Amino acid sequence: MAEFKDRLKELREEQRLTQTQVALKSNISRRTICRYESGNSIPYNERAVKLAQAFNVTVKYILGSSDLKECTAYACHENCFYNNLEKGRING
Repeated sequence: MAEFKDRLKELREEQRLTQTQVALKSNISRRTICRYESGNSIPYNERAVKLAQAFNVTVKYILGSSDLKECTAYACHENCFYNNLEKGRING
């Protein structure tokens, strides 16, 4: 499986987006996107969810812990779980 930095860049290039466009789409700064792609930083839960939603992939896929890319019913449930977790609706 790929590392997060590689997955992020791969998804961005697949969709022919610039780092600035990804930043706008995910509401994460371009500087942070650049740090992610260079491997100097990794996202915490909330930002991982935002990026997964921006690319319509699973959180596990974008983080590199799964090769399941498509947002199946279960995977979308997983993204919903992480959204609720980050908003304090679920105790992790």
